[in-house]
Amino acid sequence: MTPARRKRLQHQLMPYVLTLVLLLLWEAINRLTHISSVILPPPSEIFSTLMREHAVIAEHALHTFVTSMIGFGLGVVTGVLIGFATGISPAIYSATPYPRSRCCRCSFCGQASERCPRS
Repeated sequence: MTPARRKRLQHQLMPYVLTLVLLLLWEAINRLTHISSVILPPPSEIFSTLMREHAVIAEHALHTFVTSMIGFGLGVVTGVLIGFATGISPAIYSATPYPRSRCCRCSFCGQASERCPRS
């Protein structure tokens, strides 16, 4: 194995090794200090609960995903409608707190002037 390949392999494996080390450290500290499972459950207990209750967790995860996607969709639609309204109507544009450029090209009409004719 070439040194470059070894370095690339180490670089790719490092996140997995670090995650495993942190989980083992968490488990060991939890068992040695007898921290209550209510306060901080060990990773082994979390994993066993995930396996045992996977159907309930999947149902709630699906509900959460659907709710999030509905909210995201409503946000996108609302943002696009507001953007179109702002771009089409000078009255709505003037009511927004968008900064007006002093010189440069107008982002709306493309004219190079000190003031956009729509302002």
